[in-house]
Amino acid sequence: NRIMQSNKEHQEYFVGLFDVLGFESRLEKLGLDGMLEKYKSLIDLVDSKNAEQDRHREGKFHGAFWLAPINDISNIGIQGVVINEIRGAYGSDSILSWANARLLGIPILTDCENGEKRFVLPSVFCDSFLDICNELMCHAVEIGLPLRGGISMGQSVMDQNKNTYIGKPIVDAARLERYHKFI
Repeated sequence: NRIMQSNKEHQEYFVGLFDVLGFESRLEKLGLDGMLEKYKSLIDLVDSKNAEQDRHREGKFHGAFWLAPINDISNIGIQGVVINEIRGAYGSDSILSWANARLLGIPILTDCENGEKRFVLPSVFCDSFLDICNELMCHAVEIGLPLRGGISMGQSVMDQNKNTYIGKPIVDAARLERYHKFI
């Protein structure tokens, strides 16, 4: 019996927890295959966002994208593409999405005030994560599967290989979702 090791420096994640409104009646009406098709549509949306970001990370820019200033050094004109790898888990009437709370990619070489050169790691941006959460909400309405959700950030264990998702941000997002009286 293996026990999961504790890690005092867990990673920071953006976490979104969404509830399918009227899940029980929709499942009864659509059946298992109908619900599965709707969930596949939402999963495909997340996968397509990740594929788009992979093209950006590889330098294969297609279509519109925007650049964000990095680490308050925009005064010297350094910019970077905002990329967060989005993941998801789907269970019954809950959809969990998350992204590492950091930019992915190569650190940027920049000049310091003292004339030295150093690598600057990108700041935390959640734009692509918020973008996919917005797209999930809108697409879910379009396909007749309205969602209500909450978003949070903090240290978590998000281990997709072991299907283990633990952390205060998940609790916070669930609490936020529950208090909404609207989609």
